[in-house]
Amino acid sequence: KQIIKHLILQKSVVFVPAFLKNINTYKVIKFTGYTDLEEGPYKIAQPKKLNTVDIDSVDVAIIPGLAFDRRGVRLGYGKGVYDRLLDDSSALKIGVAYNFQVVDSIPREKHDLVMDLIITEGQVFRIT
Repeated sequence: KQIIKHLILQKSVVFVPAFLKNINTYKVIKFTGYTDLEEGPYKIAQPKKLNTVDIDSVDVAIIPGLAFDRRGVRLGYGKGVYDRLLDDSSALKIGVAYNFQVVDSIPREKHDLVMDLIITEGQVFRIT
């Protein structure tokens, strides 16, 4: 919430992922405020109005994960949501984590996204 608040104060347009039942996949939706959210799959809040935008509208993607390695490989929950959502995106991909979530190595599959940066409370890892 702090990141979103900061971005809005900077006049940035914020997008969030949301699950669309009718096509059984996640798409990008413009964030319009916390009062416009409802519970989505996995009890994750998402916009009530699911007006999708093109993934090319996203310049920077801030992506959570269970763990990241120093090569930028992300371990998620195994559903491939971010891998599919950002597959064709040229957005800067930033993984956010705590220091203890950055490990030496995570196995990578062909479809797995690789982060451009990983930011923790103590370090910034630039992936080359």
